Amino acid sequence: MNQNIIKSSISETAKKVIERYSSLLLPIPVKCPYYNNRRGKIRGGLRALIGKGTPEEIVEEALLLALRKKISFKELNAEMMTKFLVDHFLGVDCSGFVYHVLDAEFKAKTGHHLRTHLTLAKDKNFLRKIFAKLRPAENANVREFAKDINSALVQITDVSAGDIITMTHNNPDDRAYDHILLITSVETVPSGTIPSSSSTSQNILKIKYSHSIAWPEDGKYNHGISGGIITVTDPSSPLPSALWEEKDVPESQNRTKSRALACSKCEIRRIK
Repeated sequence: MNQNIIKSSISETAKKVIERYSSLLLPIPVKCPYYNNRRGKIRGGLRALIGKGTPEEIVEEALLLALRKKISFKELNAEMMTKFLVDHFLGVDCSGFVYHVLDAEFKAKTGHHLRTHLTLAKDKNFLRKIFAKLRPAENANVREFAKDINSALVQITDVSAGDIITMTHNNPDDRAYDHILLITSVETVPSGTIPSSSSTSQNILKIKYSHSIAWPEDGKYNHGISGGIITVTDPSSPLPSALWEEKDVPESQNRTKSRALACSKCEIRRIK
């Protein structure tokens, strides 16, 4: 019998956005790969080509590219379809993914788009501010999400679906490894139901998350949308010290947890 109690969960609308990223509506459905424009350095490009597109925009661009190159998707299998997307720089980065899922969440729950809750490029020049206002998804990177003007710190005991986990670095050379996760649901598990936690009298938290990421072990083509669970048995301990589970690998091989441990700040935050 499942004794977990769901404390909170994102809306069905937001869940559907994750589903569409996890299985792009192409002739052969595949998960959306990870793509970061840091290396491509395309300026002013289409969102789908710079890691910031919606699932629909990525699919549309893939279909247009195939038509232009006279490639029939009907002749491709799932592996070939993924290779096509990666080789043509079609995918989504971690902040692009979170932006669009949260946008659906805010629209479903408040009737407003996420952009109305974010102040982007506050310290930039006038033209940069205008650009950020016109293209919020492209400018809402991890550090913007983590700014106090846009989000507030949340204690582990108060965590809720729709919150984010930001991993940021103080060293400018390491900022390419900044990362963001979206919390999709929070459950409580009665103490004593997990053997290793039988000594605690507090309920155990299970925090489920989704994100877009590339682990070194993923190679060139196996990265993209993923999800995992953080099991918190001691809310007074830092989040990275909790149990992190993802991709059915031993925790010592969990690269998402490794990032949480290596970053300067790993914080649970809530959009204001």
